[in-house]
Amino acid sequence: GEEFIPSEDGLSLRFTISDDTVFGVEQHDGEIWEFHVHALSQGSATLKIDLMHEDHPDFETPAFPITVNASK
Repeated sequence: GEEFIPSEDGLSLRFTISDDTVFGVEQHDGEIWEFHVHALSQGSATLKIDLMHEDHPDFETPAFPITVNASK
């Protein structure tokens, strides 16, 4: 498919993490459609991303699993 970058006013991303002790999500200033996932501890959790239009989601991803393994 083709890359889609929303340009409509009032749009943003919302992140829902099932266990925020496993990983976190960070967005830097000016990175509206980019984000970084940072491991915090070993384990598994899910991440769901919503494309918000003001106070309601226009699009919702299914929750997808992220696993953080111990470093060697």
